[in-house]
Amino acid sequence: MRRAFTRLWSQLIWLLCLGVANASPLFDDDAVLHVELRGPLDKTLVDVGDRAEHPFVLGVDGADLDVRVRVRGKSRVVTCKFPPLRLEFDGPPDTVFAGQRKLKLVTHCNKAESYETALLKEYAAYRIFALLTGSAVRVRLLRVRYVDTDEPGNQPIERFAFLLEPDADLAKRIGGEPVDLKGVALGRLAREQVANVFVAQYLIGNTDYSLVTAEGEDTCCHNGILIDVEGKLHYVPYDFDRSKFVDAIYARTPGSGARVRARRYVGYCMDDLDLEAAIVRVGDAREQVFSEIGAVEAVSGRELKGGERFLKGFFRAAKNPARLSARFEKTCLD
Repeated sequence: MRRAFTRLWSQLIWLLCLGVANASPLFDDDAVLHVELRGPLDKTLVDVGDRAEHPFVLGVDGADLDVRVRVRGKSRVVTCKFPPLRLEFDGPPDTVFAGQRKLKLVTHCNKAESYETALLKEYAAYRIFALLTGSAVRVRLLRVRYVDTDEPGNQPIERFAFLLEPDADLAKRIGGEPVDLKGVALGRLAREQVANVFVAQYLIGNTDYSLVTAEGEDTCCHNGILIDVEGKLHYVPYDFDRSKFVDAIYARTPGSGARVRARRYVGYCMDDLDLEAAIVRVGDAREQVFSEIGAVEAVSGRELKGGERFLKGFFRAAKNPARLSARFEKTCLD
């Protein structure tokens, strides 16, 4: 009996250790991760129709990992010569990518320096949302060396990119489950969390989101996911490239086709006290927000001054939460 118990206990310890070993440290570190992606690059980038998976090798920390790579995305795949990619690992990668299976990679879009600056500002936006909203997608900044193995004459290129935390990992981390709905009423949402999201979207000047089913989709939400946390829904947004803070060259106001020029509140109509409290919370985080931007500048060597200037306008207005909340009432959605 004692021997059987000892064997069972040893197996339990082994399984626990295995679970720890397989836990992914990828999004636990803010340091820039240097990787090399080798494969049929040009062939993959132009495959925006079938979006077939192509075999690549991902080099990281002296290890070579087999991955399958394909184009992903909607609007950016039309706009970008170097569209976003999806990486799928063929086996359990025993590196910083341990535990990962499929990852979304946000790329630099086009070769001009302004596009890469926009990418860095979008990365900063994700970090700002993690600071302000409590439930947010984590990101990891990469420096990627792309090598086209089909075209040896093509010189390797090196650019910044960032990875997005998978939805399932995000849900597990905040103690919830992803849910698919056609739309969501305000009463089902975690009010403080969603108020923070609405104000944070206003902070960065983003109107490219909604909590209803987007055109061509079957479920909610446009540029966001819903996670049920103890019976309340958390709306977790993504894709901030069309915000004024990021100011991507191709960014246009939804429905008008005009460049994004100013802020506009497009969240739900909420009790004044809920929005005022969120404005106060976001306003009080001013120094932390600029610290996040400074951290991105420090690791990238790229100045993000235009984005900083735009944010300062919000923090001036946030000094009078009641007035700013009243301004939201003019454009809020019932």
